[in-house]
Amino acid sequence: LAREAKVLQLLAPRVSFGLPRVLFSDPETGLQVRGAVPGVQMGLGSNLSELAFAKLPQARRLAEDLGKALGELHRALNRNEAEDLGLTEVQPYQLPEAEEIRARLERKPWDPLYVTTLRKLLPLYESMRSCAEIVFTHGDIWGGNLAVNPETGELNGLFDFEDAGLADLHLEVLYLHSFDETFVRQAFAAYGREMGAEVSLQRSAIFHAISAFAALADVKGRGHDHLLDHRL
Repeated sequence: LAREAKVLQLLAPRVSFGLPRVLFSDPETGLQVRGAVPGVQMGLGSNLSELAFAKLPQARRLAEDLGKALGELHRALNRNEAEDLGLTEVQPYQLPEAEEIRARLERKPWDPLYVTTLRKLLPLYESMRSCAEIVFTHGDIWGGNLAVNPETGELNGLFDFEDAGLADLHLEVLYLHSFDETFVRQAFAAYGREMGAEVSLQRSAIFHAISAFAALADVKGRGHDHLLDHRL
């Protein structure tokens, strides 16, 4: 919490989107009081899924705002500032090794389509795992960490910077594919205009697909069977 508060305080004057404001912090107990970013969340556990929102006219505004916001974020802190926050190493991949996913899924009686698709994906995934385009990232960009005006699609802000750190920018955007391809292309185009860097649709999409298989592998037999239909 203390590190996240420092990140928020550094970012606040450097970005145009909203962030949680640290209103009170007690260094002895670690207690913090933060002002929330107004807006709705989407995704699992909310009344609005990313895919459903992507079909609405206001999704275009959100894609534009989100791409621009991520561009601002990724250049907001330099390496020296990250080092001062203790972020001296590139954060490890949040995705499992290919062999681990293969072993966990192939020993379960899934539909053959899942196994066939995974076997096609894994060689591509293995070839793309080496880090590239390292930037300062939020670390967990998905619908649940966006504060959105549902009427206009305006992005009011981002929150939950617990996993912020240095990482491949394609890991930052992999969950955007939970919207749809049109949304992703619009967001990536806005990011390119803001950041001057191209995002690979294929690389991010493969990371997203692998994350879906990894989530599926975590369900059966691990006490999360109620999530099985959603993850399938």
